[in-house]
Amino acid sequence: MNFDDFKSAWENDKAEDPIKTTIDLDKFKTARLPLDQLRAKMKDEFWVQCIALLITAFFPQIFGLSQGFYLPFYGFFVFYLAICVYYLSRFYFFYKRLLPADLPTMENLYETYYDIKLHIEIYKSFTYALLPFAFAFGGMIILNVKNGKIVRMFMEHGISNNLTIVLVASFAIGMIVLMLITEFWVRKQYGKYAVQIRQLLDELKGD
Repeated sequence: MNFDDFKSAWENDKAEDPIKTTIDLDKFKTARLPLDQLRAKMKDEFWVQCIALLITAFFPQIFGLSQGFYLPFYGFFVFYLAICVYYLSRFYFFYKRLLPADLPTMENLYETYYDIKLHIEIYKSFTYALLPFAFAFGGMIILNVKNGKIVRMFMEHGISNNLTIVLVASFAIGMIVLMLITEFWVRKQYGKYAVQIRQLLDELKGD
């Protein structure tokens, strides 16, 4: 190939590059819709979580817990609050990083995809970490029914073996049900956006 042929071929390749780039940019833009939707849901859930945390702080007053439950309740609540603050801070910083405009390259899109996957696992861990607190708070509310009548009954008559088995089985079943609900909720809320971005990445790799 002489110099003129080489120059002509190079100019043809150069002319084709903008077309390829335009196609890629158009595909990158398709990631903005799921990311915009994801950010909107994250913003709503962030405020719901904050409101739920505030309401939980007033459970003793809302449910009329006796003074004897205040110390154990707020003892649990301190740990509950620490876990929530840690998670919500990560939730917030992930939301700030998740900017659809910042996706000019495959590397950034991959990073966003794996960031979403990581957030999903953190979300699950957060929910599972709160389950024992939910049972503890719920147990205190139940034990407080009728001014602690259930507590006095247990103190006077003890807990039978059959009742112990029922309580343990109920706790285990409740945990399993809540974990299944969590898996379903996470997939519905966040998992589908990770799938959409994964499909876009596969399309870009195939071009």
